[in-house]
Amino acid sequence: MDRLVFNCNQNQEHGLGHFFRCLNLARHLRKLNKFKISFIGHFSSFSTSLLVHESFSFTELQNQKCLLSNLEKFDFVIIDRYDINQVFLDNLSRLKKTKSIFIDDFNQLDFSNQNLVINFRIGIENFKYSSKLKAIGEKFFIFKPELIQVRENYKFRKKVKNVLFFGSATNKCNDAFNDLPLFMLNNFDDIQVTHLTNKPYLIKNVRYHPKKIQFSIEKYLGKADVIFNGGGLIKYEAAFCGIPSATLSTTDEQHEDTLNLEVKQVLYNLGNQKLIDKEELQKRVVEFIEDVSLRRRLHNKGIELFTLKSINNLIEKINEI
Repeated sequence: MDRLVFNCNQNQEHGLGHFFRCLNLARHLRKLNKFKISFIGHFSSFSTSLLVHESFSFTELQNQKCLLSNLEKFDFVIIDRYDINQVFLDNLSRLKKTKSIFIDDFNQLDFSNQNLVINFRIGIENFKYSSKLKAIGEKFFIFKPELIQVRENYKFRKKVKNVLFFGSATNKCNDAFNDLPLFMLNNFDDIQVTHLTNKPYLIKNVRYHPKKIQFSIEKYLGKADVIFNGGGLIKYEAAFCGIPSATLSTTDEQHEDTLNLEVKQVLYNLGNQKLIDKEELQKRVVEFIEDVSLRRRLHNKGIELFTLKSINNLIEKINEI
């Protein structure tokens, strides 16, 4: 079996999205019985507990100077990090026996010496990647296996009863977003609100759960009629499942990504939290909840755009290396 290692980080400085993209892909690749899979990076106790639960070995590596010497022991390396620079990429390409795969978002580096670049973001058709192979666009979306059942079981409702709030894993969502659960309870009848957050505001009648529960996110997605989120991977997962979602972006980069998903009509754009005031945000929330045709369109477009074959499409690309 080929030795394959994922290099990503998950801690107070790095959110959950990169780690979960790698973990989800690792679970799919393990089914092939072709790779001996492990992880290397700087991990929190939460992420290490997930790796143990999934029986993946891992190496905790805080000193990045030792990273290359560790990676050269493997046949394949899959990297999903924002803090990689061109010098590192060039040095990585000199490892003769190691085939490199990058999960990328912004196409800001020269990948010409890399074997494969994966970018499943929507609206990146104009990205001119220089890598030897490319897996570009939503047809290569990396989803958690359990989301297939959520997608198949989701039933669209005209009247919203169950609302899921999903903030930023690094607590970047502002007070306007975190006040929305109370606004929902005060302005809509017969509604239940669940908030996944690391910073509970303890509002009466709001069910709070820590973001660490994200490992079993399918339990919450499966009960939600709609999802409010702070951007990141969750907006793609919601669209894949056909669950109407509304996104308040916490960074400029996320907002650009959100605008691309808005064009494809797979989410409702609440705006950039740096630029929108509380009153306008609440107005848009009401529009989203009350516009049944809008929410139905988001549901239908999500199912239409995202395919259950995306993992098979990606595995075919990896097999070409």
